[in-house]
Amino acid sequence: MKKLTLVALVLAVVTTAFTQTAYRSVSINIVIAGTSTLHDWEMKSSSGSVQASFATDAAGKPTALAGLTFSMTATSLKSGKESMDNNAYKALSTKTADLIRFSATSGTVTPAGGTNYTVRCNGVMTIAGRAMNTDLTATITVGADGSYSVSGVKAIKMTQYGVKPPTFMMGAIKTGDDLTINFKTLLRP
Repeated sequence: MKKLTLVALVLAVVTTAFTQTAYRSVSINIVIAGTSTLHDWEMKSSSGSVQASFATDAAGKPTALAGLTFSMTATSLKSGKESMDNNAYKALSTKTADLIRFSATSGTVTPAGGTNYTVRCNGVMTIAGRAMNTDLTATITVGADGSYSVSGVKAIKMTQYGVKPPTFMMGAIKTGDDLTINFKTLLRP
């Protein structure tokens, strides 16, 4: 009987010390930056959804990543120039594959000092209907209210996802293949 009580007590302490908590985005900011033969450009979106699950310690700090998904529609990206947006949507095949998605298959969380943590994960990113394995690194800052502010940068090439870099003015202006995706989101349990 003493062994059973001791085992129950140990399990209670372990369960209390580490729990799994689901988080959802309450705000999101995506900026995709690229180049062209004329000038650098950006497209922005504040639409999208992030769902994440973290193992957390008793203080609510992340200790492991249990799951992560991000999704947004490509047509939510705006440059402020309708003709540029339309060329981008055409290149991204938004009529048949409007969803941009990342789903983590594995990940780690490591302390980065103070209330900051580094998340490194591998997963599948889908753009223009083409899924590719990739890695993603982000910084989490744990807020006093238990929220997680997450930010990061990911460099990709359009052609990796079967996207032909758009051209303008009958090919006189060409966009570069390299893109930088800057992301920020606020997650709450």
